Amino acid sequence: MASTAPWWATGVFTLGGVVIAQLVAWVLNRSRATFEDSRRWHEDRRDIYLDVVINAWRIQNAVFDHFEQDVPLPDGLEAYERDLGAAGMKTKLIGSEAVKEVTDRLVIEGGHAVTCALRKGSGQAVDACDNLRHTLYYLTDLMRAELTSDRAAVAARGTAGRVARERRAAECPTA
Repeated sequence: MASTAPWWATGVFTLGGVVIAQLVAWVLNRSRATFEDSRRWHEDRRDIYLDVVINAWRIQNAVFDHFEQDVPLPDGLEAYERDLGAAGMKTKLIGSEAVKEVTDRLVIEGGHAVTCALRKGSGQAVDACDNLRHTLYYLTDLMRAELTSDRAAVAARGTAGRVARERRAAECPTA
C-alpha cells in the first residue's frame, strides 16, 4: 500500500520540527544567559553592600552611645568614616542608580555625624545619628530589593521630613 502524502510534505514537516526545536533551544539559552547576567556580580554586590551597612552602623552606634550613654568615642571614629567612604566608592562601581544615590547621602550623613561628635555638639550629633539611621534603613530596603529582585521590599518612605533633616544636618559644618 502506497502513502497518499506527497514526498515533499514529509520534508516540510521534518524541517518545521527542526526549526521549532532550534527556536525553543534559542529561547531557553537566552533566558539562562539573562539569569546568569543578573547574578554575575551578586556575591560581590552583597559583600560591598554589607561593608557599607556595617560601617554606617559603627558610626551611628559610636556617636549615639557617646552622647546617650556616656560611652567614650572610639579612637578609630575617623577610620569608620574613611571605611564608609571607601565602601561607598565601591558601591558606585557595582550598585544600581538608586543604591548609589542613597549611599552617597549615607556617606554625607556619616561624615556629619562624625564631625558633630568630634566637635562635642550633642544635639547636632544625635540629630545627625537620626538622619544616618533613617537613611540607613531606607538604603537597607533598597539593597534587599535589589539583591532579592523583590521590589515590594522597599518600604514607602515619606519625604516630608527630608528637608528638615537636611537643614539640621547642614547646621553642623563639615570643615
